Amino acid sequence: MAKLSEVCSKIGSGATPRGGKEVYCDKGISLIRSQNVLDYEFLYDGLAHINDEQASKLNNVAVEPEDVLLNITGDSVARVCIVPNDVLPARVNQHVAIIRKISGLIESKYLLYLLEFNKLRFLKMAEVGATRNALTKAMIEDFEFNLPDIKIQKKIVNILGVLDEKINLNIIINDNLEEIVELLFDQWFYQFEFLLENGDKFKSSGGNFKESSLGEIPTDFNVGTMKQIIKFSNGKKRPDENGEIPVYGGNGILDWVESSNYMNLIIIGRVGAYCGSLYLEPRSCWVSDNAIAAIPKQSKNYYAYQLLKKYNLNRMHIGSSQPLLTQGILNSIEVVLPQEKVIDSFNKLIEPVYKKIFQNRTETEQLKLLRDTLLPKLMSGEIDLDNLGISN
Repeated sequence: MAKLSEVCSKIGSGATPRGGKEVYCDKGISLIRSQNVLDYEFLYDGLAHINDEQASKLNNVAVEPEDVLLNITGDSVARVCIVPNDVLPARVNQHVAIIRKISGLIESKYLLYLLEFNKLRFLKMAEVGATRNALTKAMIEDFEFNLPDIKIQKKIVNILGVLDEKINLNIIINDNLEEIVELLFDQWFYQFEFLLENGDKFKSSGGNFKESSLGEIPTDFNVGTMKQIIKFSNGKKRPDENGEIPVYGGNGILDWVESSNYMNLIIIGRVGAYCGSLYLEPRSCWVSDNAIAAIPKQSKNYYAYQLLKKYNLNRMHIGSSQPLLTQGILNSIEVVLPQEKVIDSFNKLIEPVYKKIFQNRTETEQLKLLRDTLLPKLMSGEIDLDNLGISN
């Protein structure tokens, strides 16, 4: 048996700079918060930045390549990932712990898989003696586990790493495809270079414009509110059942059930740290009570999704300690109302792109299921690695 303190050179969390969100910068040193740490993945959305002076006060929690990040407080406690190199230089706040390997004793990715494998143990530890879930430094340092030989660790990392690499590749491909769609949306509905029936671009070919409360817009476009494009409804508490239909909350898929309350819609985070988050889901799903179901009118899904992404919904909430996004806020957002035929042409143009995105997403979910099935079998020794013929 070994303790984490025996195989790690650093275990510790940081702090929030004095002034909190008011001192965050658009650029600078990354400040990693619990909302950025997902299971196996790093979420770039909402990544905060601080200046050099603020960062110097947190030099003792400077993040290094291959560091493992573990959430230690709140509802996201025990979520864990490895820091991406493109986030560095970085610091962590008080809700995130850095766990740094000692080379030769434990692999960083093995440490990641170890913490994921023991997530239930960490969750139970976090429930002890506090009103809010929390892991202390002592709990993490004293955590005991069976430490296999470094060669065995590398074999396990090789097997699970192949799946993680494909998952990450799909995520990168989808991110790039989303960027392409965003560029097209901006070109069509902000630069007004949408395609006419003859193939010409509207603005470049001398299209007519008029003044509006939102600036200059094409003559045939109007100004209205978001409720003219989308119907918003609050989700409901998830049913007490298990199945194959995704349950959505503000931070994405939470679980799987047998029932659904919506299909082919947009999901918006309604409350808390994920207030204003957005997900486009073509399948049947269950929208939970911490999210809002957004149903585009007249099959405008792709257009409506891109339109919502243009607004900083996470900044439109009410409440300070507990952010809340309401249907009233969403309904009242002033928007440009294009002609229906322009929206239909845009949706038709990008539909093949989203079919590829959804295909990659489905494959990713299957790969994650396979990884999560293999993880306990590999970590417990149920699978005999010596007979698999896998090189170190």
